[in-house]
Amino acid sequence: MSRENLEAFRDLVWEDEAALNRLRLATERSGFEALLIELGQAAGYEFDRSDISLIMRENHLAWLQRWA
Repeated sequence: MSRENLEAFRDLVWEDEAALNRLRLATERSGFEALLIELGQAAGYEFDRSDISLIMRENHLAWLQRWA
């Protein structure tokens, strides 16, 4: 369920310029993940760092496959 929450929250964030700007300012992965979790919880979505890592890995692999 938490993965689905993260995916739903991701779609919501694309429509929120203020949230996008805050996330863009995160220069380290740990800070980005912490902020993502914080913003998600504030919007009523529950997910954790393992959910974020899984989706990031999957997206990275998809990107590599597209260019390989």
